[in-house]
Amino acid sequence: MKEAKNIKLSLAPMAGITDLPFRLVCKKMGADIVYSEMISATGLFYGQNEKSLLLAQSIKDEAPVAIQLFGNDPKHFAKATKIISSLNNKKDKNFRKVEEININLGCPARKVFKENSGCALMKKPALAKKIIEAVSKNTDLPVSIKIRAGIKSIEAIEFLKEIEGTGWDKVIVHGRTYEEGFSGKIDFEKIKEIKKEFPKKEIVANGGIFTPEDAKEVIEKTGVRHLAIARGCWGNPWAFKQIKDYLKTGKYEKPSLEEIKSVALEHAQLFLKYTPNKNLIAFRKNLGWYFRNFPKAKKMREELFQVKNLNELKNILK
Repeated sequence: MKEAKNIKLSLAPMAGITDLPFRLVCKKMGADIVYSEMISATGLFYGQNEKSLLLAQSIKDEAPVAIQLFGNDPKHFAKATKIISSLNNKKDKNFRKVEEININLGCPARKVFKENSGCALMKKPALAKKIIEAVSKNTDLPVSIKIRAGIKSIEAIEFLKEIEGTGWDKVIVHGRTYEEGFSGKIDFEKIKEIKKEFPKKEIVANGGIFTPEDAKEVIEKTGVRHLAIARGCWGNPWAFKQIKDYLKTGKYEKPSLEEIKSVALEHAQLFLKYTPNKNLIAFRKNLGWYFRNFPKAKKMREELFQVKNLNELKNILK
């Protein structure tokens, strides 16, 4: 199918989800580019937030990787960018200089929005402009941004015109407005207009892509050649392979229960290896996503939500 030519698939940045273990699993399943969780520019600026730096862990096996920063102070972004751009694995094998820096201008979470970060910055294009310039002037890495279709009376296309010339060369557009959150239809026409208005920029469509059929519809209705998959890969890292197979052949396979068990176990092992967690309590949400929509899934999920260690998980999966 012609839709399959030069299509790129990204694992979209998601707070609390796209850690190093999950990125590795998605990369193995066909993701072309993987994005980190949101990392606080302020946390990196003050150097007191060890958790912020831990979120910037990266290894060669997942490359290319983009680190996403959020905040509201250009000075914080400038220093955070220098820190991210200077990481290497000489001191710690789990840290390396990544391939891209992304600026979050689209997160609708109340906590982030109240701090004038994320999508709130779309209402303040002058400040957003200073932030993007602070990042682009302090790195030799490509700079991308993530936005929403709009917020209140501010359209995405007008916002992008305001911040043009600041050094960004790629934009991930979530096709819903701030007010719509994660419900409602994706505004295909708006993404299509952005692509037409900014022909020299890479436009990435995001939002509402849960199946290969959804992916094909987005490509056909927007004309974009790059999609960012978010909630559609929760418990289904196979989404990347399925989309690519469907665009090439018109067909795709769903994983068997045994395949799901194998990948879920591998994911859990990576979680214990690459995160500071000593148990699987924080991993349980992933297990819930992996084992939904199966006969007798409810009973298995109840057991999985009690799992604390790898041996317990192995016993349940047997």
